[in-house]
Amino acid sequence: MTTSRPLRTFHGRTILIVEDNLDARELWQWTFQSLGAHAIGAGNVELAQTFVLSRRPDLVIVDLALPVESGHDFVQWLRRLLPEQGGRTPCIAVTAYPDVFPRVHARGLDGYMQKPIDIGALCNLVASLLR
Repeated sequence: MTTSRPLRTFHGRTILIVEDNLDARELWQWTFQSLGAHAIGAGNVELAQTFVLSRRPDLVIVDLALPVESGHDFVQWLRRLLPEQGGRTPCIAVTAYPDVFPRVHARGLDGYMQKPIDIGALCNLVASLLR
């Protein structure tokens, strides 16, 4: 008899996905929702800031290459908030442009992944940060 490990779940957690590529954002939202999270998506920094202040997510996944303001700008804004406003919210950066957004520019981040994203690795990283 074999026993499989239980599927990782994120019940009761809110994950904010800041990604301007609609297909990627919807895929990641669907993935985390199917694992029990309340996943919300934002296509730009301004909307993401509104969600942080109004919904207080447990974790943020942010693309670094966003229109108008970059994901790095968003992370710097997030880290300037007081802890009770969300300033210590775990934050994972993703990028398809590691030459433009290398890890050295990822200060204030709790994780960093290059696209294309391995969704299993992303889920494992999220789980480790939400423990």
